[in-house]
Amino acid sequence: MLKRIKLIQGIGSFCQARGSSFELAKVNVVYGENRNGKSTLCDVLHSLESNNPELILNRKAIPDDATRPPKVEFQFETSTGNQVARFENGAWQVAEPDCSKLYVFDHSFIHRNVITGQKQERQNSESVTSFILGEANTVLYKQLAELNESVRSERSNLTSIERQLQQSGIANAQEYANSLLPTESKQDLEALAASQKQREQQIATTIQNADGIRVRRVLTSIARQIDYNQTVEKINATLAANLQNVHQGALATLETHISHHVNNPASFKGWAAQGLGFVKDESCPFCGQGLGENEKGLIATYQQAFNTEFDDFNNRVKQTLDQLRQPFLIQDTRENIGQLHQANKDTISLYFEPEISANPALPSLITSLDQQFQGILSAYDALKSNIQVATDFWLPILNQKYNMPYEAMQIIDFSGLLGTVGAYNQVIYSYWQVCEEINRLLNQFKASIDSQQLRNDMAQMVQSYNLTMGLIKRIDLEPLCHQYREKQQQVSRTQTTYNQRKEQLEQSQSAYLESYFDSVNRLFTELGSNDFEITKEANNRGKMVVYELRVKFKGQPIPVDKVNFVFSESDRRALALCIFLAKIMSLSTDEKSKAILVFDDPVTSFDNERITLILNKLDELQREVKQLIVTTHYKGMASKAVKKFRRIVKSVRLTNTANGTDISVVDNDSMTASDHDVAFDRIKAFVERATNNNIITELRPFFEEEIRSRYKKQLAEFGVSKEDLSVCINTLNDNGILSDTLAARLNSLRDSLNTPMHEIGQDAVENTRSIANQILLVVYNELTA
Repeated sequence: MLKRIKLIQGIGSFCQARGSSFELAKVNVVYGENRNGKSTLCDVLHSLESNNPELILNRKAIPDDATRPPKVEFQFETSTGNQVARFENGAWQVAEPDCSKLYVFDHSFIHRNVITGQKQERQNSESVTSFILGEANTVLYKQLAELNESVRSERSNLTSIERQLQQSGIANAQEYANSLLPTESKQDLEALAASQKQREQQIATTIQNADGIRVRRVLTSIARQIDYNQTVEKINATLAANLQNVHQGALATLETHISHHVNNPASFKGWAAQGLGFVKDESCPFCGQGLGENEKGLIATYQQAFNTEFDDFNNRVKQTLDQLRQPFLIQDTRENIGQLHQANKDTISLYFEPEISANPALPSLITSLDQQFQGILSAYDALKSNIQVATDFWLPILNQKYNMPYEAMQIIDFSGLLGTVGAYNQVIYSYWQVCEEINRLLNQFKASIDSQQLRNDMAQMVQSYNLTMGLIKRIDLEPLCHQYREKQQQVSRTQTTYNQRKEQLEQSQSAYLESYFDSVNRLFTELGSNDFEITKEANNRGKMVVYELRVKFKGQPIPVDKVNFVFSESDRRALALCIFLAKIMSLSTDEKSKAILVFDDPVTSFDNERITLILNKLDELQREVKQLIVTTHYKGMASKAVKKFRRIVKSVRLTNTANGTDISVVDNDSMTASDHDVAFDRIKAFVERATNNNIITELRPFFEEEIRSRYKKQLAEFGVSKEDLSVCINTLNDNGILSDTLAARLNSLRDSLNTPMHEIGQDAVENTRSIANQILLVVYNELTA
């Protein structure tokens, strides 16, 4: 038998729970409140029973702790010693020993063994009216339902496929479906179709724009060439100019005077020539003193040297120099050059027709054009720089010549500037050569336009495009064609399989009911459902055979859609439990001796009578099987189970701690009924008229304790655990824990319990019994829903 729960790690709320400090007994009662790991423990046991790792992996702890991966160790007792069943690395590495066999009854049992109505459902407890019973049969039923649906679907699809092909313009679906597929891929065909459509549109545009194409502009030069040779010659000629016909005697006298009396001979002549204009009488124009004969003679000599011809020459030279103050101008600006180049690029883009846009020579020409443009800009910048250098060098010399226009000066070497001009002119020419190449292509295209030929080309392109689209359409419709070709064979094959499975299900279900129905029916009656009678009937629904369990209540047949209203939660659970018990009871003696039965909350209602009956049945079974494990979240059930099996029972408690769920053994006495359970028994006896002692004063504490206990964690989290009951109910309602309907009902009961005794009425006992019954129904049916 299962001796110890050595380890449950990384699964659900079990972080690292160990129960190796105690041994399990013949009968074990495991008590744990909701969300404390009770269902997780049963899933782990079911995983071991069925060798289904997914049941554990689907409950992997959240958040995942890589240091504590899912791991389980169960120690079993065998005749040769202990054996540990171990789950790790995502699988059961060691299974249960051959001498032990687990059988688990939990909430999933009904879903694995019972199908309600026409489909397998999770919410089986909502309507137990017609059933397919047995785990193998539910699988067959599901397969059969899928096959039946497949047959109908495939037949419908065959008609639908023909209709879809017709809607796609296919007159003969069969002929079209059997036609050959294109050898080209759809991607290649789509690319070809896109190219053909584009070419068709291009030809149409060319035809429409033929006249406009012929008058489209072509590329132009973007800069003018420069010639500074004449300017340089003029500058140097002006620098070399001097006055040769000045009177030689006067000039000699002037030179002698300058050499003896003038400190700055370079500017003296100009100064002296200007000063003669101020002489008006025999006084000095500068100091006002009288002039002697010597002075008058010197002035006469000056006047002979700086005559009218001298003035005229000076004026002409100065006028020329004024014209040469900005000798090196460029009419083109850098911005204008860029704009003209962009205009050329825009001109090229006007020719979107493939004869130009797809011409293999065009990309390299455009690249060359851009390169030459960059060359022009570089040469332009170099020229501007050299112009500035030459101008800065020239202007001081110009001013010097301006002051002494009659003196010859050394000429200037402008070869550096002229070299830069040559480079600039060359790149402008190279740019124009590329323009000429491109213009040759553009002009050839213009000359080639033939409207009639273009129309013929477009008609041929339209035909080719339609053919290509037809091939694409064939590829697109291939799934439909394939379905059309295969559907008849599929229908035939599926129908044959369906007929075989239907016969198999009928035989299997009949065998199952023959083996188990009587036991199920007897157990169902024994476990407190005497008012109900169930019978088995075969019902053919078209191609589907469903064996139904018809229901009568107190001898009256219950319509299928009404069973849910008379079949209580306890009755539904009891029926599922009866199916499980019938299976166990049908085991051989040897199989029973190996059986370890696990019951997860076999009773979920407050029905004390049913609890007692089920415990009695479990007591019968424990005498034949190896071990019983009963889990429950209901303290009353745990208490009654411990009392029932006191001599052979082990009490185990699951407690949610800060470190996850803890597994511990507890004293059997702690599992017996508490004051609250005693109060429940008194209230239940009062409701069932076993006693007439008015228990009105016990209802409010019982009612309040149930609510506070059920939602202890939530109330603590919301910070209202110490508040009045009305605050607790409303807080649970505001946070979505209680529905509006349930909260309203709880508040109504609370108000009823707050009403003073003298306001309840003359029939106080019956009013109390009604309120007590409502409290039990709400607490044990609706709060546990």
